This record gives sequence, C-alpha cells and structure tokens, in this order.
Amino acid sequence: RALIHALVLFMAILEVKSFVHYKSLAVPSAFQLDVVYRKGKGSARIARPRVHRGRLHRVIKSIEYYGQVEGDERRASDVLLNAMRMLLDATTQDKISHVGNLLNTIDIVNGECRPIQERVVTATSIAGLVSISINILTNMLQSSYLPSSKAYVAACSALRQSGRFEDLERFVYDLAEIGTKLDTAIDVVAWNIYLSSLCSSIDNPEDPTLARVWEWMDPNVARREFRVTPDVTSFNILLGGAARVGNKTLVESVWQDLESQIGLEPDIVSYNARLKASFGPEHFDILEEIERVDISPDGYTIDLLSNDLIGAGRFEDLQRLVDQFLVGKSERAKSNALAAFLVTLVQQENIESARNLFERCTLDNPTASSVSPCTRHFNILLDGYSKIAKLSTSKDQLLSIQESLKNSSSTINNLNLDTSKAAALAEGRKLCRKIVSLGVEQDPYTLSSMISLCISSTEIIELMNESTAPLSPPVIRSAITYLGRLGDPSQACRVFDQFAFESNNNRVWNVLLGALSEGAKQGNIVLDMKSAVSCKRSVREGKGISSLVDGLTCADAARTLLSTMNGMRDGLKAPKPNSQSYCLVASALQVESADPSIAMDLFRNATSDGIPADGRFVNALLRCFGGNIEEALKSWKEEIRIACVEYESRARSGAVPNSRRPKKNLIAAYNGLLYVCGRAIRPDIALRVSYAMNKEGLEPNEISLNSYKAGKRHQEKLSGQNDDDDTWGGSWLNFLPKPNMIEQYESLLYIECTRYNPENKRMSKERRVRIIL
Repeated sequence: RALIHALVLFMAILEVKSFVHYKSLAVPSAFQLDVVYRKGKGSARIARPRVHRGRLHRVIKSIEYYGQVEGDERRASDVLLNAMRMLLDATTQDKISHVGNLLNTIDIVNGECRPIQERVVTATSIAGLVSISINILTNMLQSSYLPSSKAYVAACSALRQSGRFEDLERFVYDLAEIGTKLDTAIDVVAWNIYLSSLCSSIDNPEDPTLARVWEWMDPNVARREFRVTPDVTSFNILLGGAARVGNKTLVESVWQDLESQIGLEPDIVSYNARLKASFGPEHFDILEEIERVDISPDGYTIDLLSNDLIGAGRFEDLQRLVDQFLVGKSERAKSNALAAFLVTLVQQENIESARNLFERCTLDNPTASSVSPCTRHFNILLDGYSKIAKLSTSKDQLLSIQESLKNSSSTINNLNLDTSKAAALAEGRKLCRKIVSLGVEQDPYTLSSMISLCISSTEIIELMNESTAPLSPPVIRSAITYLGRLGDPSQACRVFDQFAFESNNNRVWNVLLGALSEGAKQGNIVLDMKSAVSCKRSVREGKGISSLVDGLTCADAARTLLSTMNGMRDGLKAPKPNSQSYCLVASALQVESADPSIAMDLFRNATSDGIPADGRFVNALLRCFGGNIEEALKSWKEEIRIACVEYESRARSGAVPNSRRPKKNLIAAYNGLLYVCGRAIRPDIALRVSYAMNKEGLEPNEISLNSYKAGKRHQEKLSGQNDDDDTWGGSWLNFLPKPNMIEQYESLLYIECTRYNPENKRMSKERRVRIIL
C-alpha cells in the first residue's frame, strides 16, 4: 500500500511538471507566428500536430494509477486502459486513427469518472484525436461542469494546430459561457491560443480583427466576454500580429497600453515585436531601451538587429550581443545558436560579417561564450560563398578566370572582377584550405560546396581525391555539373563512368546530359576521353560510355546517350529517359546548324516513349530549328501544336492550384516559335504568331517579347562571326521581306506583348501611342 501511495505521488508530480511545461509551450511567440506566416506564404498554414511521446506517456500512466488509492470504483475500465496503451504504442497516423475508432466504441462519458475523462481529453488532444476530446468536453460543459484547465488547454492547442479555427472559437466562447454561469475564471492560456489563431491568419494591416483583439486587451472587456485577465503573452500575440503585417501605429498604441497595465511588464518578446515594426535608426533606440531596463536579448532580437548593426558599422555591438546570448548555454545550444546567426547573415548577403562572427566565436575566443567549430558552421559559410560566386560570376567569366590562372601568375584578387566576385571566390577558396588544414570532418554537403568554388576541372579531381567526405551520389552529381560548367565535358564523362555508370537512376544520367549541353553551348566541344584523368578513389574499372562518346561533339554525344537510355546499345544498361532527358538533348542540339529532320525525329521518339509535349520540352525543341521559320511553322501546325493542345487539355487529378497560369505549357511553346522568328529576323511572322496566341486565348507577355529578342541577338552574334558567309553576312537583310519595315514590325510586336502599366517605372518615359480599349 505504501508503494502504491508513492507511485501515485510520483505521477502527480510528473503531471504537474508536464502541465507547467505545456503551458510554457502552448502559445507561440511572435517569432513563431512569424515563422508560421512566412512558411505559409501569407496564410496561416498549420502542420499536422506532432505527438509528444513523453507527455502522452505521463498522462496515460496517470490514468493507470488513478483510483488505486481512492478506491476501485474510480479506476478506469480495462477496455479504456487497453485502448490508452494501444495509443501509446501507436507510431503511425493509421494506427492512431485505429485507436480513435476503438475509443469511439467506448462509452467514456457515462462509464468513466470526470478525472479519468479529463485525462482522456488530454491524451487524445496530444495524439491529435481532437474530435474525441471535444465530444467529451462538450458533454461536460452541457452538464455545467468546468473541466480542469489542463484538459481544455490541451484541446485548444490541438484545435489550433490542426487548423480548426472555427471550432476553437466556438469552444472558447462555450468556456466563457460556463465560466460566467459558475462565476469561475478561465485559464488565460486557452484564450491566448485562440488569440494566436486569430492573429496568425491576418494578412492585411487594416484587418478589423486587429482592432477587435485590441479592444479585448481592456481587462474589463476581457473579463466580461471571456472570463480572463490578459497577461503579457496576450499583449505579445497582438503586438506580433500587428508587427508582422506592418501596422506600426497599432504596435505603438498597444505598447502604450501594455506599459499602463498594473502588474504587467514588457518582456523581450514585446520588444521584438517593436523591432519588427520599426526600421533603421529606430532599432538602435529600442536596443538602448532594452539594455536600460536590463532585459536579456534572445536570438530573434539579434536576428532583427544584425543587418542594421552591420550597416552602421557596429559589428562590435553585434558581437557583444551574441556573446551575452551564448554565455551559460550548453555546448549544443551554443553551436545551434551560432549556426542560426550565421544563416541569418548569409541570407542577408553579409557573408563577410558571418565569417568574422564565426572566427570571433570559435577560433579567436577562449571565453565562456566560445563555441567549438563544427562541420555545420563551415557548410553554412561555404554555401554563402558558393551562392555569391554563382550569382556574380557568369560561365564565360569562369572560363576566363581558368585561362588567366593557367597561363600567368595571376591570382583571384587581381583578375578583372568586381569586389563581390573576387571576394566570394578568394575567401571561399581560402576557407576550403582552412577546412583541410584544421582537419574538420567533411560531409557530402561540405565537399559539394567546395566543388562549387573550384575554377578548373583539375581542382575538382584533386579535391575529390584528397577529401575525407564520402563520394555520395549528390557529390558525384555536383562534380559532373561543375565540370560541364567549367568547359570540361570529357572529364564529366570520366567521372560518370567511374561512379555513376551502373546507376539505374535517370537523375544522374540527366546531370551528365546537362554537362554535355553546357559543353555544346560553349562551342560544341569535341570530347577527348584520353585527356580526362581518373579519380583515385574509384574502384570501378571499364570504359563505360567513354568508347561511345570519344571524338564526338557534345551535341552528338547527347544524342548518343539518349539512344543508350532508349536501349538501342547492346550490352549497356541505362534507365529510361524522361521529359528532362529529352529537354536537355534538345538544348544541346540548338547549337548545331538548323536541321528540321533531327528536331522532328527527337519529337517523334519522345512521343513514342510517352513523353508529354510540355512547355519546356517543346520550347527547347523549336529552338533546334534555328532560323528556319518556314519548317518550324509547318511542323508546328502539322504535329507539335496538336500534341501541345492535347497535353494542355488533359484530365487532371485533384484541384488545379490558383497560382498556376492557364495554358502555361502552350505559352512556353509559342515562345519557342518566337525565338525562331528572332533567329530568322522575321518580326512580321512574330507579330502573326502573337495574333495566333490571342486567338487561342493566350496573352503574349514580356517573356514572349524577350524570346524573340534572344533569338535575334543570337543570330546577330552568329552573323558577326561569319562575315564571309554569304548566307548570314552583311547582306542578310536583303533576303527578308520588307527589310525597311523591321523596326516598325518590332514596335508593333512590343505593343502586342507589353501591357501599359503606369506603376512600371520602365514605361514611365515611353513615347509610344497606345489605343487602350
């Protein structure tokens, strides 16, 4: 008996701890609301509730032990106990649903005592079986019985997480009604959960919901309508919602109300909402106020202040805030916090400040706030350098850098690049060397990022040989991609042979086709497999595809690989090509002389393989016609358009998203035709194509116009390279109809493809006369 008393006391302590912990997590902060909003892209999208196994275990154990001291008549029935144990063991949603069906067959309302019912409500709410929880609670309220706050708070949280906002609102008002009837206060946590659901769904600064919630912050109104007294969390939820939608006026008004409330003091979450609603120098005033009232900033505070502090040259203040935040935390918590700060700075493109912060907190800081550097930190920095390098440096510049470093004593810093390009490449490569010298453990992501900072194929192979990271499929795909981008498709084929030739996944085959397509765009490089070196870490022997593509141009090699994937090569196994495979091959064939027969053979093979005529593929295919607009139009009318219309009008499973543009595949196909018109320098035909688009209910846009311009630029570039060619030399305009009217036709095409918008600054000085009906 003494043992039973001890167990009951132990479970009661655990239950209280669980309740306190639950209350601390039940209401999301302004930062969490902001994250939910940003992930939902403007709407409060709530994920499926996550089952907290520890809390569920404690609640179910309390059901098992309840009644053993008070008497057997208060014990839970055996069938309910068995169902609860099954719920604890359920690890999938299907199993949880099965337990829910079993619980629906048990008369919990009439067969169990109130305390057991309350525990069942808590357990089912944690598990996501909200309907069962609400049914039990509704019966209690109808019987004028107010359940424990732990039960109805858990139910409110489950309703919010499952997105049942209307049910949550109805339940909160029912609680208020029974609280008024019994003259009992309602737990403010339940009300705060309701407020958070309201504020998270607001996407307009003038939404009347904000004013309604603000009215409820009056303690007299809140007690009269909901039987609660607002606390700091209540004000924080309103502040966070108003700050998220940019209603700065309301934020300041609510802030004044909060400061006037007796017994309530703003906390760091309150100040964070003010920071989010303010800009520039105002941030520094709020920071001084935070330090004056002696409140410790949290991670979100530092995120909000970091960009302005760096912009104002106050990196030391940022470092001081980070140090204060890290002191006293566990090593794991400090490592995660530093990673979060680095991600924020990298996303703000403050890569130099991120690097300085990393080194100050790890390598140069033997204090209580120091952090042990880990692979994750290096990966974040490498990713930042890699993205800047890719955005700032074109393919032609990469090849120019490669040649400059190969033929002279140049360094990255003295090449003809702007500061951002030089810094991204030089500092990123320096960080790579530091990773190697410090012996930092490398993972596949580390190696992939380091590969993206290489400027020659030799560097990539050396890096693969020396790295301690496993050469996983993502690493191999990254290596093949960048070898193609650096103008060495032969080496890309060699790496493919060594590591991916036996793969049945068409993803890596498509990556190789992409590398060949890049090689085709860089002058249709002829593959020389004898010049390609092997990676020392490969154990595979054999030639693979090398013997098939050696001596071919990149465009021919792409066609050969496509035939291999179609099973046309004896003794070689390859996955079946998909739509992307055909699209990449069509992209590679664009650089060859216009041959309608090759383009149509590719289209017919794709159709026989069941590849749909989607916009990307058809657009790339039509570009293979070069400037042969007559054959392109003929093929379009006789075969291609029919397939496009059939694909566009196909039956779709499920609802079509509102964000999807109507007939976007057909628009992309027409844009391919306009590119051919540009190659042919035929704006008159391009204008007719735009009229045809209008007849099909399609609206030509700036992308359509730019497609024509891109084709024209490409043809003019080819004409400049072939001045001796009579076909496309200086006299090519003589072959066009009405050559003196090209500019007039292009002006009409511009009008047809652009809609006048007075808010578009590019059109503000436009002098064209438009007749708008």
